[in-house]
Amino acid sequence: MKKNLLALSVAAALGTGASVAMAQSSIEQIGTGNALVVPYYTVQNGNATLINIVNTDTVNGKAVKVRFRGASRSDDVFDFQVFLSPYDMWTANVSVGPDGIARLTTTDTSCTLPADVNQSFVTVRLERHFDEDELAEQTREGYVEIINMGDVIDRDGVTTLSTSDARRQLFDTIKHSNGVPACSQSVLETIVSTTANAPSETGTDHRRLSNSATGGLMANATIINVEEASAWGVEAEVVNTNGPLLTRYWSQTDEAFSGTLGDGTGVNDVTLDAVFLRDIEDLAQYDLPDLSTPRGGWSPMAQVGYVNNNIIGESAWFANEYITDDSIFAETDWVMSMPTRRYQVEERFVNPTDVSQSSYSVLNGFSAVVKNNGCLDVDSFKFYDREERTTGTGVVISPGQVQRLELCGEVAVVSFNRGGVANPSGALGAEITLNDATLPYQDGWASISFDAALPIIPYAFIKANNGGSGATNMNFGGVWRHRVGGDT
Repeated sequence: MKKNLLALSVAAALGTGASVAMAQSSIEQIGTGNALVVPYYTVQNGNATLINIVNTDTVNGKAVKVRFRGASRSDDVFDFQVFLSPYDMWTANVSVGPDGIARLTTTDTSCTLPADVNQSFVTVRLERHFDEDELAEQTREGYVEIINMGDVIDRDGVTTLSTSDARRQLFDTIKHSNGVPACSQSVLETIVSTTANAPSETGTDHRRLSNSATGGLMANATIINVEEASAWGVEAEVVNTNGPLLTRYWSQTDEAFSGTLGDGTGVNDVTLDAVFLRDIEDLAQYDLPDLSTPRGGWSPMAQVGYVNNNIIGESAWFANEYITDDSIFAETDWVMSMPTRRYQVEERFVNPTDVSQSSYSVLNGFSAVVKNNGCLDVDSFKFYDREERTTGTGVVISPGQVQRLELCGEVAVVSFNRGGVANPSGALGAEITLNDATLPYQDGWASISFDAALPIIPYAFIKANNGGSGATNMNFGGVWRHRVGGDT
């Protein structure tokens, strides 16, 4: 059979028409903003993740915090700063290192702090009960925060700043000239000085950045498996547009947060993260900002509420397709990314070395249904095949087994018809926060609903193969955004 006929046979089984290769179904306007979330990165089982961050602002540069968080509990596993000049784009590759730990690699010339970010991820913030192999594994899946801490400017209104102005000096050193910025370390490192950059009593920002962040950031990620010739593209979610968010600069240093910034600001005024509020970890300058860090008189709780409301996927009901047809070796994973769950659910260990003694509680008045294992309880899980059939509507001998679903982890991956969580998921090879959905049908659609609206960024990742051999063997993939709202 010719290649095009093989492709058509897979298309017919997928039910998507002839154009299936690397399909991207989302046509909604994603937009740009000051704070973004890449809902999923992975380096599991041959995968690598390519990250692109773009400054679409034609006038202002951006001081950007990039933070990778692990899938289990959103623990910080790697963070640094990128300085983007107008029109600039920063790119990087995340893959698995020889030690099994995720590692970032980039040849991009945009300025960063520290100057060299080609490093392995860091495991010191992960749970103490993990052994060496488990620590490495916890870095291999998660999500990415991208936060604009402030604009880098070369003018005050329409007036160009003097070359002796500290703001202009920062702008000039990050601005590309013939494709390469100067990245003067003496200029860049001056920005981390808490003396020079401390906010004033009126709450304005430090002297090297503007007093506002004007947005304009966008980002994309590509999960790619070279050996399997598979790839999926995912857009970063805009969780803040041009509103009052995250425009205070925080230095990329391990200097401890003193509890006050000269304007009466304390730890509970800059973060809603329980590990810092309960003194489980010491808050350092590089820990800020996070998605709960406000400015302009907002509280961290109000900030998280604002971010939740700006996550397009926030809903009590989600629906999407699943395809596991054996004839085309189809596999489906649902990724349910929850970037603010860390501020809503806390895990406590009676004995830090014994994971079985952990308990969970709902934080800060947010609404969520949490089991003792920390998993979010799905109130309703309904599934159908392609011909309207479902189960659970007939008369049966009892007791029976009801198919239930729960979402464990801050990036929960639901694997369809994979045979349980003992195996990696089918499409993405996920392992850390795997949730099983074993259904009596190969293909169809499903919906889940919750007792309360939860901020979730949901995607379905589909992979199929035409069963050819040699040069005629081809993989096909699709990424479909969940639909939200609707009937439960």
